[in-house]
Amino acid sequence: MRNTQEARRIALLMPRADAHTRGIFRGITRYARPFRAWNFHLGLPHADVLGNLRRWKPAGIIATITDARLERRIAAMNLPIVNCSSNLSDHSVDRVITDMPLVGKLAAEYFLERGLPHLAYCGEAQSHASRLCHDSFRRRAASAGVTVQEYARRDSTLMIGEIGWRVSSSDAALQRWITSLPKPVGLLACHDPMAMLLSEVCREIGVNVPGQVSILGIDNDVMLCEMAYPTLSSVQIQQEKIGFEAARRLDQLFHRRRNRPSIRCIAPLGIITRQSTDVLAADDRLVAEALRYIQEHADRPIRVSDVVTRVGLSRRALEGRFKAAVGHSILLHIQREHIALANRLLASTSLNLDDVAHASGFNSRERFSHVYRQVTGLTPRAAFPAGAALPQLRAGQGHLVPHTGHP
Repeated sequence: MRNTQEARRIALLMPRADAHTRGIFRGITRYARPFRAWNFHLGLPHADVLGNLRRWKPAGIIATITDARLERRIAAMNLPIVNCSSNLSDHSVDRVITDMPLVGKLAAEYFLERGLPHLAYCGEAQSHASRLCHDSFRRRAASAGVTVQEYARRDSTLMIGEIGWRVSSSDAALQRWITSLPKPVGLLACHDPMAMLLSEVCREIGVNVPGQVSILGIDNDVMLCEMAYPTLSSVQIQQEKIGFEAARRLDQLFHRRRNRPSIRCIAPLGIITRQSTDVLAADDRLVAEALRYIQEHADRPIRVSDVVTRVGLSRRALEGRFKAAVGHSILLHIQREHIALANRLLASTSLNLDDVAHASGFNSRERFSHVYRQVTGLTPRAAFPAGAALPQLRAGQGHLVPHTGHP
């Protein structure tokens, strides 16, 4: 039977070289196929694409536009448009974007749980997304009594459609800043290319990663993260879900009157741990030993008493020192490590919930579901619905730490 649905021309205005954009493309395609007759035209988000848009006459646009003036010019064409860039702050068009405040909060909690006494952030002064992330990172750190050192570059934007830098690892100002940081320090970069640059700077000036500086990127661009030495840990953004929801929103705009533009924020999935943060840096040696024991036994139904026996300290004393160093109880940390392992299994395997529960240290599926909801606010099925876009983790690729709540 022939498909007689009228075809719609959809313009996709995005750089094509990076993993973030490719993930968005996959999500758009997953929404459109096989039921919607959408014909896609790819273009870069540059001012010189305007003439092509006028000639091609698309029915709608999905874009990652970072320039406010260009966004206004495209919006003036009076076409349905969904912008997937987090870099603009106004509400003039519909947006489906990453929840950057939640990214910053998650990153701060990740470092704090590893006992790092100092935190720092390296971002881009001109980027709204970078500022949102930094502000949330700083607030969460402040709630734990930790001050964040910031370095905001003004000349380090990525070239459109390419991966390249206007600065190098020999940049003197960046070298001085990293040298001046109190150590050990957890350093969050505004994206993976920045994290890769910071790692190169550390290597050039003789600063050990992760021993002195633990570096965390954002986006989990696997090519860049695995190319770096040491390999880079990164916040896993749900690019495919962003693309899927952007396509869904565009489809809604085709079938209803134009209302006030909406903003949909997509939560990060979690953190992929690789070599650049693979360190337990608590100043308290016994707390560090407890952290390591919990991490190494996340696949077993360990109890607080097991940790106390391993460390050789009274429960009351260890609980006090643990909470002072990490910010929460031993039991909550055990639960979070179990759930981190469960999330990894849910994301990368086809195991059923019973098998996931036992493989991640729970005695039953019921107990697993109860603790999962208690810690994350979601059920496992809500966090990982059937057919959802999930990162495909391979053996040795990394450890998925879950997003556990909202700011």
